[in-house]
Amino acid sequence: MCQSLNTTLPRGFNILANDAGTSLVQEHGKDILWKISKTNFPNYKQILERVE
Repeated sequence: MCQSLNTTLPRGFNILANDAGTSLVQEHGKDILWKISKTNFPNYKQILERVE
């Protein structure tokens, strides 16, 4: 997954994961989160809040 997106996907609940997720959403759209994240985790909601 990291190679196809040409980025590093940090793990865990932290600012690095949120920053990476936000960048990916801005570049690929919100649907990318369904492919790379667990949608029941707090990061998912925080990333969506950042891009809206």
